[in-house]
Amino acid sequence: MFRLWALLQILVVIGSCFLASIAGTLPAAQKDEVKKLRWKDNRIRIDISSSLTDPGPNIKSGSDVAGAIRRSLVAWNQVANLDIYSLPSERQSVSPSGPVGDGISLITIAATPGNILFFGSEPDESPAKTRIFYNRFGLITEADIVLNPFLQYSTDGSFGTIDLESTLRHEIGHLLGLLHTEVIGSTMYDSVSRNQVFGSVEKTRPLSEDDISNIRSIYGIAGNDDECCGTIAGKVVTNPRRSGSIVIWAEESNTARTMAFTTTDRSRNFKIGGLQEGNYTLFARDANSKGRSVSQLLGDVTVTRGETVSFSGRYTRKPADFALQFLGINGILSDSPIVLQRGLSYTLLAGGKNILGKRIRIAVDSPYISVVSTQDPSLDIDYADGISAINFQVSIDADAPAGDYNIYGITSDGERDYRLGGITIGPR
Repeated sequence: MFRLWALLQILVVIGSCFLASIAGTLPAAQKDEVKKLRWKDNRIRIDISSSLTDPGPNIKSGSDVAGAIRRSLVAWNQVANLDIYSLPSERQSVSPSGPVGDGISLITIAATPGNILFFGSEPDESPAKTRIFYNRFGLITEADIVLNPFLQYSTDGSFGTIDLESTLRHEIGHLLGLLHTEVIGSTMYDSVSRNQVFGSVEKTRPLSEDDISNIRSIYGIAGNDDECCGTIAGKVVTNPRRSGSIVIWAEESNTARTMAFTTTDRSRNFKIGGLQEGNYTLFARDANSKGRSVSQLLGDVTVTRGETVSFSGRYTRKPADFALQFLGINGILSDSPIVLQRGLSYTLLAGGKNILGKRIRIAVDSPYISVVSTQDPSLDIDYADGISAINFQVSIDADAPAGDYNIYGITSDGERDYRLGGITIGPR
């Protein structure tokens, strides 16, 4: 589910989307395993409701609906061992919540009572929801996607509309069993912006490395890929001993591109699959910490194609009194990635809780990105509601590889808080 709302008197736009409805219960023995939901067969049929093939006024006239659906399916088919295909259908409604559905996976935008009820008491905040049904073995038996019939969609970036293809691609990721990531540049990140509300268009970007590794870890690879794939099976030892999950992310060691993200189970085991052969650096922080804990380096690991490598790292929970929550340009903070071009320099904003020039410096791990972060308190910007921001300058190397790059705030004591995938460099 996407939530669209304004914060700080339209200076910040933030949305959230989550896998809102899951039917079925895993056996107790499976709850602590590092396990993802998946379809039993890699050939998956999705029915496309006539409410989309013959859309009403909630999709802008002239929008390429068929193309958006086709491209969204192809994006996932191309990177994993999947054969997702679609057929037209006269069905209109999501299956009601319960242990089983009707056995038909559907994409719809119809304003039926069941679809409206699915969005609950705040229908204007959620561009789409996915309801998944699965059995006791964690195998998906049905998944229905409902686009919000109260909102406006387009495929041409029209002002105030929601990008149809980006929404479909995200929800199809849920249909396949993927949960959210904290990597902002990923398709499976839980945020979307309305087109041009702040002078930008929500463009459908290629699937990120994080998206690709995640889907390949479930379904395997598509075609022949000599560099893929390996797996990291890890354990995080905490000090002091604590309950709760920890988020783990992997940077490619030589470029510092963001390559994968996952969350530990309650025993703090984790697994990252679908990785290309190479060297990676792992980091950790508390799940859903929102600035309450410091990000920490876990260690380095080498992944070999076709093998699973074991990893053990130590994590010490340390509370933080600052949080890097937003990035922006032209004085506007947002929850979207900043898309930059090679060979150019920019002045950007970093904002959040206690992001103040006198105590926070902005930095990037990648050798392809240079950052000059001022620590002049007179240049701090106060957005109210506890949000402050500082300007910094960033330059992108002409040879920077395409992908998502982490950016972080760091104190004089070396404490860090990361904005995962906050900078995106597009394909050449």
